[in-house]
Amino acid sequence: MSKSERNESRFPCHIYEIADAKEAYDSFRGELIKEYGDDVTLDDGTVLHGNYMWDDGSRSLVRCKKCGGLLIMQSSEYHSYSDSPDGYYRDWIPAASVAEADLLNILLGAAEMENVPCRHIRGNNGDVFWTGDKEPEAYDPDELVQAIKKAYPDADPELLDDLIRGVTLG
Repeated sequence: MSKSERNESRFPCHIYEIADAKEAYDSFRGELIKEYGDDVTLDDGTVLHGNYMWDDGSRSLVRCKKCGGLLIMQSSEYHSYSDSPDGYYRDWIPAASVAEADLLNILLGAAEMENVPCRHIRGNNGDVFWTGDKEPEAYDPDELVQAIKKAYPDADPELLDDLIRGVTLG
């Protein structure tokens, strides 16, 4: 597949055609598109939400090298303070476009992203499985923008608009 073909994102990624989640996970080869980091912050330093559930983690956007599909990857780690091992969690959530992924990143905190209603892959301490049964559908960008404004009514409206304007909706 040529680079220009790969730039045409497939939604959802080809891994959705693979019934076994472990096999789907193992077949995915991605390239990093964007690091979202560990939280969503306005320019004045106001943190809207964290991008991981436990003690450590982050969120990023990756593109499938095979089909161009986009996946938001959210990881969290729980640091155990006993003899039990640390817990590792990773969710791979499909996105129809970079703009959609950016808006979902702004809108959804860690728990909401982890529990999106569509089927996606979850890795939990080495176990890999499909979660949810609703097939992925693209979101309407205007509805996502309105949901962001509704979710953060106490945020500075100008700074929130600046953050949203930073998303390429083209």
